[in-house]
Amino acid sequence: DYMKPLPAPLARRWGNQVLSADTPHSVREAVRRNHDLGCRFIKTALDDRTLFAGQKPLPVLDDASLSAMVDEAHSLGLKVSAHHRFLRGFRRAVELGLDGLEHLPSDDYLTEEDVRSFVSRDMYLVPTVTVGWALAGVSSGDPFLEDPMVRKALAQRLEFVKSQYPTVAETSVHRAMLRFERHYRDPRYVERRHPMYTLDPKIFTEGIVKGSENLRRLHRAGALIGCGNDGGIPQSCPALVALELHLLREMAEMEPMEALRAATMNNARILGVEDELGSLQPGKLADVVLLAENPLLDLLSLLRPEAVFKEGKLVHSTYRLTV
Repeated sequence: DYMKPLPAPLARRWGNQVLSADTPHSVREAVRRNHDLGCRFIKTALDDRTLFAGQKPLPVLDDASLSAMVDEAHSLGLKVSAHHRFLRGFRRAVELGLDGLEHLPSDDYLTEEDVRSFVSRDMYLVPTVTVGWALAGVSSGDPFLEDPMVRKALAQRLEFVKSQYPTVAETSVHRAMLRFERHYRDPRYVERRHPMYTLDPKIFTEGIVKGSENLRRLHRAGALIGCGNDGGIPQSCPALVALELHLLREMAEMEPMEALRAATMNNARILGVEDELGSLQPGKLADVVLLAENPLLDLLSLLRPEAVFKEGKLVHSTYRLTV
């Protein structure tokens, strides 16, 4: 539920960080409150359909409240972004003037008009292709399991969890990933129901097929595409942004340089910090990685940096470098 308060034990420890708003007036107040706290973005959610099996519909803001959010945020110089996974949410975002979207519409294909409207409004998309790759599972009667892209993603993920994740995850976390992988590939996974939550794996297999095609259509039309992997979802982690670039290449058919640009110049533009970040130019922050391999030949080589500089300071090196 987007509007539930934090569970009591967490609220006692960190305070209740949920600010409820469900009318145009209260939404405007919430936007101003977040602005006063230093927020630079306002993020909302557009889907009333949950990603978990057997759950009730989610409460979402009506059009009047969303319009008030966009209007108030823009008057304060803030951008408005939204979580979405379904076509209805995509169309609401375009119609109501949001600045950008996280994830991909995965339940249906975008029309030419959908794509044209999105691009003409200078909106941006951070597709988080990793999400579908990480959460696609096996469920009884799923027609998308036979799609070649889905079969490849499932095989690739298993190999990745076994071979790559030990380098970025603690041992206990890696073991948990292996357990999740085993349970999630069981066709009875949904029927068994996890005591905490049960994802609906068909949403994500369908997303690999339809969401990837939607991303290709947006990319071919010139949409501003950023790069992010949704942080710490099951079977992924913040350290694997290089995997997202690799999947942008495989699933969106981006050229390697386009994927690199999405993660650097495009992200800086989306965040409004293109004067500080996104490219190596005099006057910008020197956030630099040194690689032994050419990422234009293998984007996964970004997982193996020889050295990392943050704001001009060496923070990681496989050699005894002194700077």
